[in-house]
Order: sequence, then C-alpha cells, then structure tokens
Amino acid sequence: MVELETLAGQEVVLVTDSMDLNEQATFLVSVTPEGTPAGNYTKKVFGQKMREKGSFWTLSLHGERWMPNRVAWNPMQQVWERTSVPNEPRRTFPIIPDEPLITLYPSHCGEWWLNASHWAGVYHHSNIGLFVGVLAFRPGNWLRPQENVPVLESDSEGKPYCVFPINGGARRWALYVEQAGNVVPLPADPDQEQLGKRYVRPPQIAQQ
Repeated sequence: MVELETLAGQEVVLVTDSMDLNEQATFLVSVTPEGTPAGNYTKKVFGQKMREKGSFWTLSLHGERWMPNRVAWNPMQQVWERTSVPNEPRRTFPIIPDEPLITLYPSHCGEWWLNASHWAGVYHHSNIGLFVGVLAFRPGNWLRPQENVPVLESDSEGKPYCVFPINGGARRWALYVEQAGNVVPLPADPDQEQLGKRYVRPPQIAQQ
C-alpha cells in the first residue's frame, strides 16, 4: 500500500508505503572498504541477492535534459572515499559512476556506518536546473527499517537513482524538488567567508 501527501507551499511529496512480502525479505549487505581506520567500519549497500530476487524498485533522479553531477548529504558519522571540489559547498561531492553513494536511514544508525544520512540530494554543479532530494524521516512510522532503508546509487554512466527494497514492513519518506539556485550556495572565495558557513540548505518539512 502506498499513500501520497502534498503540503501546501512546500516542495515535497510525502510517501508512506507498507509491504507484506516476507518471503522475499533480504537485508542490506555490509561491505568493509579496504583501508578503513577500523575493521568494523562498514557501508550498507543493496546486494546482488536482493537484485536477483527482484525485491526492489528504483526511482530515477535525472532526466533527458538534466543530468546531475553532484550529490549532497549531511553525514551521520564517517564519510568514506569522497573528496569535495575546492570552493564548492561543504559535504557536496562529485557523483562517481557505478557506486553506492548514500544509505538513507530515518534515525541514528550507529557510529560504524559509512556514508549514511537522513537525506541526500543531487544537482548540477552549475546550479542550473533542479535539486532533487530523498529524505528518510519520522522513524516512528517505520517498521523493520534495517530491511527497508533506501540506498542512493549511480549507474555506469553516473546517472543517480534511489533503490527502495520491497520486503515486509513500512517506511515514511519524502521526495523534495527545488531549483538548485535556491538550495546550493554559489561558488565563492572561501577566504572571504567564515569557515563552515557554506552548506547546501537541507530540505525542510513543516507538518501540523
């Protein structure tokens, strides 16, 4: 079951979906990248077993005339294998082709998860076009979150998309769309600004 909700004056679509496919239930796979500072740092990714079962759907985060090349997120813990471009906002990174980019989790996910966040968004570094984000929120509305958290990935051409597992349980998430120029600060000389002031504006959701 899927429920959609829009909020007047806000750039979001709220989604609540529940599933009852326990026979297809699988878990995100833990991958420990080589060279992590401790052996138990891990990335949670959508594994091959889940793909073979077909227990997922994908949401494309690009268009025919709009191809994002940057991803932004607010890390819960450690950021791994990502380097920001000089003079671009903090916590924004080039999209690497054929990569799991971010695991989206509605609450605190543990100090050992790499590249995890409540939200993530993609855009073009020119700030022309859209900023499209996905948010995992309202953890009290989630059932069995470890089996149902979305994962933001990119294909071999660097096109971003979000993978949503289909298992047993429920989740609460949102799709956020805004003009990139309203969200991403323009490149500027960092020597003329206070350290830490230039971040992508995170999606804001105000509910009654």
